[in-house]
Amino acid sequence: MPPKPAPPQRRRAAEGEEGKDGARAQLRQLAAANWSGEKKAAFKPQLVEQIYTEHICGDASTGRLAALEQSGYLERYLWPHFDGARATVPHALSIVAIVLEKAREGVDSWAAFTQRTGEFGALLRCVLDASTPDASPPLPLPELARVCRFLTHCYASLEVESVRGPALRLVSLPLWTQLNERARGAQLRSAPQLAKHWKHLCKKEAKLRAASGGALPADAEHERTFLPRLFRRLAEQAEALDAAFDEGDDGAAAPAPLPGAVDFVHRALELLIDLLAQLPTRRFLKAVVDDARVLVRCRRTRLYEAGGEAAAMEEVASGAPTEPAAAAAAAALFRQLVDLCGTYARMPLDEERGVELSEEEISARRCAELARLQRVAFTLPELADFALLNLSAIDQPAALRTHFSRLSDAQLSAVCTGLDLVADEAHGERVGKGLLVDTLVDRYARRPNRYEAISRMPLYPDERVLWDYHQVPRADAHGDGVLALPKLNLQFLSLHDYLLRNFTLFRLEAAHEVREDVQDAIARMRAYREPEREGGGGHEVGFRGWARMALPVGSFRVLRVGRALLGESQPSEVRAEVSVNLRACKPDVAAEWEQLRRHDVLFLVALDPPDGGAYGGAPPPAVPGATFRETHGLRVVRGCEVVQVSDEQGNWRTGESETDKELRGSVRKLEVLLDCAQWHIDSLAAGGTARAYSSFELLVRRKPQENNFKAVLASIRDLVASPVAVPPWLHDVLLGYGDPAAACYWALHAHGADASDAAGARAAPRPARGGEAEAAVGPGACELDLFDTLLDEAHAVASFPRLRVLVETAGGSLRPAVGSNGGADGGADGGADGGADELARPPFKLLMPPPEPPDAPPPAEPRVAVLRPYSLRVISPYPQDAPRMNAVRFTPTQVDAIVASAHRGLAVVVGPPGTGKTDTAVQMIANLCHARPRERTLVVAHSNQALNDIFDKVAGRELDERYLLRLGHGEGDLASDKDFSKAGRVNYMLGRRLQLLVQVEDMAASLGIVGADGAGYTCEGARFFFHEHILAKWEAFIDALGRAGPDAPPSRVADLFPFSALFPDLSEPLFGRQDADTDLAAARVCYEHLRRLFAELDECRAFELLRNSHDRGNYLLTKHARVIAMTCTHASLKRAELLSLDFQYDNLLMEEAAQVLEVETFVPLVLQRPDPATGRSRLQRVVLIGDHHQLPPVVKNAAFQKYSRLDQSLFSRLVRLGVPTTTLDLQGRARAQLADLYRWRYTSLGDLPAVRTDPRFLRANAGFAHVRQLVHVGPYRGQGESAPVPHFIQNLGEAEYVVATYMLMRLLGYPPSSISIITPYNGQRALIADVVARRCTPYAEFGAPAKIATTDKFQGQQNDFILLSLVRTRHVGHIRDVRRLVVSLSRARLGLVVFADRSLYEPCAELKPALSQLCALPDKLQLLLHERHPTTRLASETAPAPLEVVDVEHMMALVAEMAFDARRAAELAYSTAPDTAADDTVDGYEARASSAKRARVEHRAQADAAPAADAEAAAPAVDGELLGDDGAAPERDLDYTD
Repeated sequence: MPPKPAPPQRRRAAEGEEGKDGARAQLRQLAAANWSGEKKAAFKPQLVEQIYTEHICGDASTGRLAALEQSGYLERYLWPHFDGARATVPHALSIVAIVLEKAREGVDSWAAFTQRTGEFGALLRCVLDASTPDASPPLPLPELARVCRFLTHCYASLEVESVRGPALRLVSLPLWTQLNERARGAQLRSAPQLAKHWKHLCKKEAKLRAASGGALPADAEHERTFLPRLFRRLAEQAEALDAAFDEGDDGAAAPAPLPGAVDFVHRALELLIDLLAQLPTRRFLKAVVDDARVLVRCRRTRLYEAGGEAAAMEEVASGAPTEPAAAAAAAALFRQLVDLCGTYARMPLDEERGVELSEEEISARRCAELARLQRVAFTLPELADFALLNLSAIDQPAALRTHFSRLSDAQLSAVCTGLDLVADEAHGERVGKGLLVDTLVDRYARRPNRYEAISRMPLYPDERVLWDYHQVPRADAHGDGVLALPKLNLQFLSLHDYLLRNFTLFRLEAAHEVREDVQDAIARMRAYREPEREGGGGHEVGFRGWARMALPVGSFRVLRVGRALLGESQPSEVRAEVSVNLRACKPDVAAEWEQLRRHDVLFLVALDPPDGGAYGGAPPPAVPGATFRETHGLRVVRGCEVVQVSDEQGNWRTGESETDKELRGSVRKLEVLLDCAQWHIDSLAAGGTARAYSSFELLVRRKPQENNFKAVLASIRDLVASPVAVPPWLHDVLLGYGDPAAACYWALHAHGADASDAAGARAAPRPARGGEAEAAVGPGACELDLFDTLLDEAHAVASFPRLRVLVETAGGSLRPAVGSNGGADGGADGGADGGADELARPPFKLLMPPPEPPDAPPPAEPRVAVLRPYSLRVISPYPQDAPRMNAVRFTPTQVDAIVASAHRGLAVVVGPPGTGKTDTAVQMIANLCHARPRERTLVVAHSNQALNDIFDKVAGRELDERYLLRLGHGEGDLASDKDFSKAGRVNYMLGRRLQLLVQVEDMAASLGIVGADGAGYTCEGARFFFHEHILAKWEAFIDALGRAGPDAPPSRVADLFPFSALFPDLSEPLFGRQDADTDLAAARVCYEHLRRLFAELDECRAFELLRNSHDRGNYLLTKHARVIAMTCTHASLKRAELLSLDFQYDNLLMEEAAQVLEVETFVPLVLQRPDPATGRSRLQRVVLIGDHHQLPPVVKNAAFQKYSRLDQSLFSRLVRLGVPTTTLDLQGRARAQLADLYRWRYTSLGDLPAVRTDPRFLRANAGFAHVRQLVHVGPYRGQGESAPVPHFIQNLGEAEYVVATYMLMRLLGYPPSSISIITPYNGQRALIADVVARRCTPYAEFGAPAKIATTDKFQGQQNDFILLSLVRTRHVGHIRDVRRLVVSLSRARLGLVVFADRSLYEPCAELKPALSQLCALPDKLQLLLHERHPTTRLASETAPAPLEVVDVEHMMALVAEMAFDARRAAELAYSTAPDTAADDTVDGYEARASSAKRARVEHRAQADAAPAADAEAAAPAVDGELLGDDGAAPERDLDYTD
């Protein structure tokens, strides 16, 4: 029985900030005494009830719940002592509250339930028992809303086994017991296969009733009735709120709604939306919800109508703290939730099969339903005219309402009975005429075409969307409340649903970023309204401020409104001109505005600011509770796209054309395209386009790298508005249904997909030919060309531990492969019985048995695989033309991933830090290009850096560079000096053409061919030359050798060879003249070299025929290149262009897949049109490489991240669904001690042998007693963390400590390029950068570190030494996200120092596996100041008598004295050696510093190991210019706004 909570109002009044701190302190004391201390007290049920009553039930503060959750209340007290048979309601609801708090914090909320998983069903039963209306006493509405939240969280976590079973039973077939008999009969008739299950269910229930005396057990009763009763209560509660939104006839105020009623209605609707948005949960529930008319009843309420009225008001959702505004916002949210729920309820699906209906099927079903309606109506004389109308005339809402409203209650009930909407006529009369009419209208009214609706949606957000906080929550929102937004769950209803959700969320996330930029620009400009001019000139808007990203608009005019295209209602084009003046801009700002180019997106802002008096007067006082739009008078925001920029003299520039001219003067006229859909919407609104486009006062731009949302949205909208072809083997896995392994290569092979699909058969591994090897492997063998993946036989044996590897000799016989006796470093000459020449060398082909799942039980006898060495075709007599072979000895799991990529299907590769993901990806690409030269591979990555890492290594392999293409702006950052952009490759091909044609001319001259002067002019002439002379001479040569016979002398090949004159520059003679066969082989190599030269000229012919660089670039992209690399963003930006060019590819490899948004992963899958022959996607292989244990995609709005899960990547979702993965399991980046900090997060992460043997990993870090250490940083000058502006968190003490440690490392000889400083917070990054700029950058002996970055920005990078500042001293913060912790700790190769408040972070359960290792060491930095970098001391040695640094001041004093002594030593060295220039770098003068000086510094430091005040007094005078006059961080006038 839940105890009665204290009144919320009284609790709030009595609980100020001191009360909150006191409550949290009380909870910490209770935790220490009962569950979080070393001694655990006995379980006390009354204590659980007390905590629930005082701190959880009712209006519980987030701080108290967070204190309970962080103390381990769930893991250490509630769940271990939960007993389903005896548990109390407070106990169960306390577990619910803590689980929800964990979910709010973003940590694993189900980790505690891995123990005693069977008890979760009992917990759910206790919660449901307390939530039923029959419970005594009934659960208060706030607690019932919390139960709805808990159920929503359960259904979002169906991948958790302990949750899935109990949760899915609540949405199973027993729900249909709540349908009326006619509706249930119709459902069973439409799904005959369920009839048998229904009969079995009825028999089972009858037995249960007989055994229990007529009543069903609680579990069975909940399965039947809980959700139907909950959603009926939702409708009833919404209807009960009508009184709260009505005014009496006398104008009296409406009564206040019941406490928690609105929140319950919102939470119940959220649960219903989530249930209808997944196939497993909607199958049986939807019919029950329709039968109960839940949504129809909600739409009839005054609350829904008030939401429409509120939505029509521009000030809705303004956030003003007034009760009317709050009520209007609640009503608007209710309406949006009901509409969103209706969208999912009307999703065109075949509920029986769970598949999306085509447009033809939708139309056929609609016609059948309307025809049935007419047949039923035909029985009533009053509806005779209705029954004879055509279908298009009766499916309008107004027509339906008109026809059926004139019927009597009995007649209407008869119609609904005939349509199975009610059980009988009596039931229909009880429902009521009004509700029945609305039900008919909802059921049979025409619905808008789903494709047309999305195509008419504007891509730019306007002022209504930007400031609707239900759709685009505030920046400080955390997703705790209900939002009218779709969610990215594990499963989706259809591809259309998948794309629509992603489109909606991506559009709103872009709107959030736009709103932040527009608000910042408007606030900085400080607009005001000037007094009305004499003569009635009206008001003008002036600006007192200045913004880098905004300019006042000089003039605006619409140039052209294009006529609508056939079948369209919106104009085809809206073109306008905006003028601005750059005269007042600073040169650097003007230069940025001059960089505007075609397709850049700008925003036009219309303002009507309050009267501010004359220019320079004080701004009007702020009005309490006013919104941003009211404060600044913002009227209209419209987006536009730049077409061209011109000046007053008519010069114009697009930024893309070769004919661009230099612009003169300061006035710029921007020709822009407005959004046609938005123009059409504005034309229908009150006031028309004149109101929206009469004038604009401000033009706002955004950073180019953040302003590509429009093109991305256009690509997604095109995907949503048109059918999409996804490979059939990937479709169900993408949506989250069926067997998670169905798209893996072994499943496709087992189902014969490679043989049955024509495209698949083309791309499948080669079937084995007959022979001894095939007999040894067995039936179903397939041959893979692994090229140079395996280095030797031992490598093959180690790479396939489940197979017995045999080697096929040159004669076709088989022998066992030579094993390795040298581990990963063992070569081919280890363990061989014969000579090294007998051992097989790469390249290899592998004859494998039929593939099987990795978790398949091992057979009694190991299966056999045959290694087939083969010789590469020698293509040139020149040694420099030999292919560059792989030298990396891949680990067995890396080889598994490479083998998976060679097969058709989906391969998911998990790459922990330092496990060689890039090398593995490069080998995959190389193998595909070698084994399948006609196929094209698309390489995609999230960032330019990751893409360039892959592309640099690919370009360094044996792949011919003419087949490589890098698209996007990041191409310039490649390490190679070659230009792999589209223009660069075109120039390369043209240059290569000229080189080859010169060689052809030289050939003609060398061969003395008369009349071949034109052979070197064109590729066509060269082709004729080849056939007429080269090929003819070769055939004559072969024919002459045949006629010579076997008795000819061995020198006959050299004597007859016609091309000896073409190879005068060989280092060795071409022919040995001793063996004719050897000489003939050399001759064939020479001819192959010539043939490939002319073949390359044939490939250059297209570039010769195409006359402009644009066409040549498109040909290169669509026909010539075999490996095309681009970022995900570039793929989205250019999708329409690629489709128009008929771009095709066969393989997709995506790096950093766990950092890419769902939709940005999906777009590269559909960058091509379906195969015209089969209508299917040409895509054969999809390889996703990433690490879901590291940071997810970046989402700036926390509400979208937590509520809608927009930061979910396709990679992580596939892992959650159970798609088999290949996890790379050996790391070579970091020392073993550093890898231990994150090794626990992965299943079996080991170390490569180099980690144990490489000297750089064995040596200690000079000057530091430990290679890893957590340094406790207490309050610095009485302060810990601070926030100069909201959410800009800093910690001055840690910043000073980190920078001082960096300075110490520089004085010890560490190069700055080997040190990086990272922190989780932007505020701390800015503060550290300021301290470094003041303390270090001006001085050559220090300089700046390689990088100062946030953890999120540093993902994907690493350095030898990392200094990590965790910043927080009040709350753990978002480092509690284990993924961010893993990234922070895995960036260091050789050394890591963590600066943090140990007392705060050490108790955190999520951080304990890593921090417990660090906390086992002293928490004061231990130094060895006598060492210099590099040291010879081993890391395994115990440091002798290290110096302990007491605090920040102590560290600063040490660094100051060392710097002083180093300078003195440098000066002394300079004075004693006047002929030698002094080396003023730290590496120069450190070596000259005397050991006596260093000993004195160390002695002084030990003497200073005292309290901070004593240390400060004992410290020597420090150069104020070096460390700052007061030792504090230098103050700078910085804009700390992120």
